[in-house]
Amino acid sequence: MSEVHYCHQRGIIHRGLKPWNLLLDANQNIKLMDFGLSHKYVCQKLTTFCGRLHYVAPEMLLGQSYDGPSVDMWSLGAILFKIVCRRLPFEADNIR
Repeated sequence: MSEVHYCHQRGIIHRGLKPWNLLLDANQNIKLMDFGLSHKYVCQKLTTFCGRLHYVAPEMLLGQSYDGPSVDMWSLGAILFKIVCRRLPFEADNIR
């Protein structure tokens, strides 16, 4: 998604990507919103847990340090899966 790529090129990671943070304008262009969990990224590993459980990367769930852009890419993959398959990629009765 070019909007996320644009942010990453400028050293910004979103860390809170989920379907309701993606909006469409009048021309059907995607717009990102809610940068409340975003962070300036300068190639350092991060450790702060952010985002919705169903859309965060495994390393973040495990409490490991993570690469900023990769967690945004994971979230985009989970969003795409939800759109295409109409369910989350990892659904269970117990989140653990």
